[in-house]
Amino acid sequence: MVDPEELKKREEIYEIIGQYAKTKGLTVNIVSIVGDECNLDALSRLSELTGGELERVDPISLTKNFSNILSKPIIASNVVAKLFLHKGLQFRNEEQSDLSEDGSLLVRDIGNVNEDTEQMVEYTLKNISQLLEMDDLDLTELKAFPFQTQISYTALDGSKCVRVVTKLQSLSNDRESVEKEANYNILA
Repeated sequence: MVDPEELKKREEIYEIIGQYAKTKGLTVNIVSIVGDECNLDALSRLSELTGGELERVDPISLTKNFSNILSKPIIASNVVAKLFLHKGLQFRNEEQSDLSEDGSLLVRDIGNVNEDTEQMVEYTLKNISQLLEMDDLDLTELKAFPFQTQISYTALDGSKCVRVVTKLQSLSNDRESVEKEANYNILA
């Protein structure tokens, strides 16, 4: 049994290594052999910070797993996404340190990405009492919510880039039509 203080020190070291790797544009993939003892909770932070993958593999299929990891080249590094919601909305289930004071701006430091990298967020309407306090917001006149994502990254050639994606999402009171158009893969 490992001393809890020792575990904490190891986790701090993995955090430092992960942060360093991320600043250098490196991806750390963790491969664990099924049946071996290792602290995946601590090690997984390395792959999370750098956009890598964590896989537990059977020794028999080790070659296949390595080829899968290596077949996904990095397409951008140092990726940071800023997601802006309408002031009547707020993010759900996010670290408070990543949010603006009013909860409508999320800054997510993603690290390295490949063609399979996905990020998901949840949001909800702010509390009705908060909405009623907003003098410049008339809920009866609101027909759509604007959303914007600003993605800054370093391209493979070393250039610094920013991509801005803006969308206006219409509101509806017709539940039946909304359910017909819903993407249930995302909702699940």
